[in-house]
This record gives sequence, C-alpha cells and structure tokens, in this order.
Amino acid sequence: MAATQPLQDMLNRLHDRLAAVEAKLGVAPRSPRAASAVAPAPVPVQVAPRIEAYDEFTQTYLTPFLTAAAKLGPEVEKYGEIVKRAFVAQRMYLVAASVSKKPAGPVMVLLAPIQECMKEINKLRDNRSEFAHHQNMLNEGIQSLGWLCVEPAPKPFIESYIGGGDFWGNKIRVQYKTSNPDQIEFVASFKTLLVQLMAYVKEHHTTGVTWNAQGGDVANFSSVASAPAAPVAEAAPKPAAPAAVGGMNAIFAGIKSIDQSGGKTSGLRTVTKDQQTWRKEYKGSDAPTPAPVKAVAPKPVHAAAPAPAQDPICEIRNGNWFVAHQKDIFTLSDVNLKQQVYIFNCNQATLIIEGKAKTIALDKCTKTKLIFDSAVSSIEIVNCKNVQVQSKGKVPAVAIDKTDGCLVYLSYEGRDVQFVTSKSSEMNVAFPQAEGSEEYIERPIPEQFVHRITDNDTISSDVSDLYSH
Repeated sequence: MAATQPLQDMLNRLHDRLAAVEAKLGVAPRSPRAASAVAPAPVPVQVAPRIEAYDEFTQTYLTPFLTAAAKLGPEVEKYGEIVKRAFVAQRMYLVAASVSKKPAGPVMVLLAPIQECMKEINKLRDNRSEFAHHQNMLNEGIQSLGWLCVEPAPKPFIESYIGGGDFWGNKIRVQYKTSNPDQIEFVASFKTLLVQLMAYVKEHHTTGVTWNAQGGDVANFSSVASAPAAPVAEAAPKPAAPAAVGGMNAIFAGIKSIDQSGGKTSGLRTVTKDQQTWRKEYKGSDAPTPAPVKAVAPKPVHAAAPAPAQDPICEIRNGNWFVAHQKDIFTLSDVNLKQQVYIFNCNQATLIIEGKAKTIALDKCTKTKLIFDSAVSSIEIVNCKNVQVQSKGKVPAVAIDKTDGCLVYLSYEGRDVQFVTSKSSEMNVAFPQAEGSEEYIERPIPEQFVHRITDNDTISSDVSDLYSH
C-alpha cells in the first residue's frame, strides 16, 4: 500500500491540473472515469477569409429571412428551417474546399444534404395550399445552390434561379400588397438572400468553388472531420412486452385462435345481400328476387393511376452513354471524343459532363441544367422545357427543336457557334463580352420572321423588328 502512494499522489496532481485547465476553458468538470471514455476532440479547422465572409453573409442576410419566415406562422417557419439547413450544408462544402485540394469532380457526400433539402422543398409543393406560391418560390430559389458544381461561370447560374423565384414572389406581392406587410418582407428577404449570395460568389468564387492547392484529400475531410450527420434511421417497432401470466391477460391470450361457437359455425357459407329475405324488397313474395345488378361504367383512360417514377439510369450502350431519369446533381466522367451522350427525360436535374464528347443530345428534359466541357460535332436540344446548357469550351453547332424555354451559355472561344432552330420559343444565348470577362451578355434568338414573295418568285425571310433593339 505504501509503495503505491507516490503513484497515487502523482495521479491526483495530474487530475488537479486537468480540472484547472477545464475551468479556464469553461468546460464542465466530469468524473475521471467519464473523462477516459470521451474520445479526443478533433483538431479545429482554420477558418479561411472566404469562410469568414460567408459567415458574415449568412448573419446579415439569412437571419432576416428566417425571422420573416417565422412571422408567417409555423408552416412557413418550417420552410425557412429547410433553407437554413441547405445554407449550413453549403458552408460545409466551402469549408472542405478551403482545406482540401481540388478533386476530380463534385464531392457528392458533401452535396447530399443540399440535395435532400431540395427534395424536401419539392415534396412540400401543393397547389391547394394557401402557401403554394411560397413553396414554389423557395423550390425555385434553393436550386441556385447548385452553383457549387458550376465552372467557370457560377454567377449567371444563380441569376437564372433568382428570376424564376421572383416570378412566384411577384404573385405573393400582388396578393398581399396592401393587406400584409410581413408577406412582402418574406419575399424581399429571400430575394435579397439570393442576390447577395450571387455577390459573394462573384467576389470569392469567380470561376467556381475555390480549392486549396496546399490542402489535403477532400475524401478525408468529408469522411472524418466534417461529414454531415447521418440521417437518423427510423426506429424499428419494439416487440410487445410478453403478457403477464394470470389475470385478464391469461383469459384473453390467444383469443384470435378461439372458435367461440364451439365448432357449430364451421363450414357455413356467408349470406350475401341478395339472399337476406328479411329486407324490404323481399316482403310479400314467397321467393326472394335477386337484386338488380348495377352496370359499372368503364373508367376513362385518364383516370388510370400515374406511372411509378423510373429509376435513374447511366450506362454505356453500343459504346455510347445513355443517361435517363436523373433528378439531382449528376456527374458523368471519362467521356471521350468517340462517344455520344444521350440524355433522356431528366427533371429538375443538374448534369455535368467531364471530357470531350462526340455529340450530346438532350431529349424530353424539364427544368434541367447541362454543363459540359466541349463537343466535337454538336449538341441537340429536343422536346425540352425550361432548360439551360453551358459549354465551357467549344461546340461547333447547337440545334434546338420543339423546345420551349432554352438558355445557352457559351465561352468566349465558343462564340463562333452555329444555331439551327425550329418549332421552338423563348430561346436565349449568353456569352462573355470580352475574353476573360466575368460579365455575360444575353441575347434572344429570333423565333419570329417576316416572309415576302420577291419579283423572282422566291421567298425572302427577314428577322422581325421585335429583335432589332
């Protein structure tokens, strides 16, 4: 016992020192046993200036939006919390970039929480709700966070969603212009949030997310230091506690298997409605008359149940890429110039193609954004609605057919592209004004022409005066 006393004294002194350090740091004291069970705290990540700027941005513009959402009641406050989670996840992605080297593509583990928020907002949309316009505005605006995957011009990407969100915001303004200023504040604060996000991106991430060339592997960051918390799995239903022996539990145990008739009802058939002679329609007659059978009209074709959602597809068929039914941020890597890429029936997706493809076709897509490096031959946009296409390099030709709403972003070196359009509307092209410029000029692609018969018995076609300004 005496031999162990010096060791005990040393441990006591060490414990006292730890207690003093904890007191200075403001950490609540804990028992030595509990302290030994706690894992060592992770090394804090150094905050880069652009992250400090992001925190200042959210404090200045996200907080007023959340306050405005709370004023409209618990339903809209719930929408605000989803937006808040999306911006927190966006910060996590930017923090990872500030301490990591640039990876080959977007880090889907860090993008997953943002995608979940987008899905959650989209699922809440209900045209019967009194907040239908609010849901649509937030659903449109929150997709601007997809700028994290956009290079080299993320600012126009955000701007396109500001316009879409403002469309629904104007409906709220008209409805509550004179009756509820809190509604107007909600719309204005959300638009300001997106506009200031665009300003932040322009200042700190001009050509895309800024990575740290001296940093570590982003996979280590995403899996250890700052991976988003795993979703809590639904608890499995607890098995019912076994009934106590005796008492009422013993009496009713196994009641479902008891034949209370003592076997007298076994083998008897069920008496249907037309065989129940006590009914009013059978009185005064010796034999029951079968009830008339009502003819059932065939269901109209449009009443059929909607087809189930199809699973996303990405595979090589006959040496070419086939991508279909994508709904989130999706990256296709290792495309070579001998391969064609066919994209079909994607809805509200952001598609990124890395590599130079032979041709690219976008077919039957809605509210989808396509970002690709370059193409050898052309890109075709067919049967689409409200799509955006961005070429980071060169593409010789763009064909637009049977499409309503199409915006094409070009690089400065790709300005010599040739457009071929037919049966399409609301077409626009955006391109840099000068080499290296961050500002894009947007011009409409004419869809209205004036045709005349000439003296040579031919037809002359000129662009309508609508496009002369």
